[in-house]
Amino acid sequence: MRISTLVGGIGSTALALVVHAQTVTNGSMTGTPVIGTPPPGWNSINTDGDTVGPGGLSGWATGIAASPNGGTFLMVLDNNGFGSSDFDKCGQTVSGFSVGAQYKLSFYYANGGLDIGNYAGPLKIEATVFGANFDTPTTLFDGFGSQTWRSIDYTFTASATSTNLLFRSLGQTPGIGAGGAVDGVAITLVPAPGALAVLGLAGLISRRRR
Repeated sequence: MRISTLVGGIGSTALALVVHAQTVTNGSMTGTPVIGTPPPGWNSINTDGDTVGPGGLSGWATGIAASPNGGTFLMVLDNNGFGSSDFDKCGQTVSGFSVGAQYKLSFYYANGGLDIGNYAGPLKIEATVFGANFDTPTTLFDGFGSQTWRSIDYTFTASATSTNLLFRSLGQTPGIGAGGAVDGVAITLVPAPGALAVLGLAGLISRRRR
């Protein structure tokens, strides 16, 4: 989506501001709760992913509260912990980037835990954009019914007009599984300093005209 705003008012000079915005398909992870299938708009890249809602589902994230985004969320497991190749990874292609522009990826995450087997280990959530990985801090399992949702954001520079946006869990203990939850995924443009100056100038002009 492109929004063009024309700002005029200094002599005969007209300043053009062009803003590019990216839409993550179903960043709210809305879907029918089901094990083995990620929310609509998200694809299984390695093994699978799960669509889980508040309270958990069939032992997945038992007792978890709704994230600040609400509704269902994506759950990705690391089945054997640190260094294992047996893990869930889910993603989608996001397009519409301007090469060289900066963007912010933000989302909510939690250590959901799994009430089946040994899946209560510490974890990180790994997000990948333009081939670069961004890891959350290590998050311990708080206990069923006490899982804590956290928020995080990363700033990155677009190196192409589209990218694969990926999420996976990284268990931090060899041989111990982990269950990560992800919700409220969004990508927003970080305005360049020049654009901020134009916006400020437009506001000043508007106030003077009033």
